[in-house]
Amino acid sequence: MRLKRQEAVEVVLNSFGSVLFKIKRFVEKIPVEFLPEIANQGCLLTGGGVLVPGLSRLLSEETGLPMIVSQTPQLSIIQGLSRLDADKKLRAKLEIKDELF
Repeated sequence: MRLKRQEAVEVVLNSFGSVLFKIKRFVEKIPVEFLPEIANQGCLLTGGGVLVPGLSRLLSEETGLPMIVSQTPQLSIIQGLSRLDADKKLRAKLEIKDELF
């Protein structure tokens, strides 16, 4: 069986349903004072999954916020973790809250 590119993209995008739900929940919990800045600068998307054609457009349409794909999405996460590992002051400021997701 052969799939056309658009059919494959639709299958992949449909599988992002649970991820999209979590992103929308996260966006709903963003403090109001940050929304103008996010609406102006956009949300930076990282990780190899953001290279799926149409994903950034779908996320933008669903959240109402502009989405920007990182220049090196496959490396962004490891680069950020490396920075955190090297910068104790930055790491001390980071607080992860499970309830955001």
